[in-house]
Amino acid sequence: MLAMAKKKQVPLVLSEEEGEAFWYDGSLVLFRATNAQTGGVFSMIELEAPRDTETPLHVHEREAETFVVMAGELDVVVAGETFMARAGHMVVSPAGTEHAFRVATSFARLMFVYTPGTDAETFFRAVGDPAGYRGLPPPAPIDAERGQSAAGKAHMKVIGPARF
Repeated sequence: MLAMAKKKQVPLVLSEEEGEAFWYDGSLVLFRATNAQTGGVFSMIELEAPRDTETPLHVHEREAETFVVMAGELDVVVAGETFMARAGHMVVSPAGTEHAFRVATSFARLMFVYTPGTDAETFFRAVGDPAGYRGLPPPAPIDAERGQSAAGKAHMKVIGPARF
């Protein structure tokens, strides 16, 4: 059996105003714990999104995606099952599992944890623009080609539109 080298983890404390912030698809994306900060164990990303923000049906090839709905409600599809996730609900999509969500209320706030912490940050850095302030961005068109390119770099496979 091969021994795996472990990266040293160090304590991490961030205030509400710390961490990288990006605007993407009308939403605010906040990096709460990065792959580098956790020694590759996980990445944690907070998302604030308005009504009808929707991901396509997609798969993370190398990481599980777990999210907790902190405010609002979502329509969610995971592995072909569709359901409503409300504040306090947790959803786990194992690596290789198709999933998507759509914000069903006027606003939603989510906390995502990606394990291991590998590729989600790559995606948001590639598609997002640095946030000018900590809040929802002004309306802007989405660059679908940029999103497809970023998905490939982040080992994500976009299946197509979700059917809620």
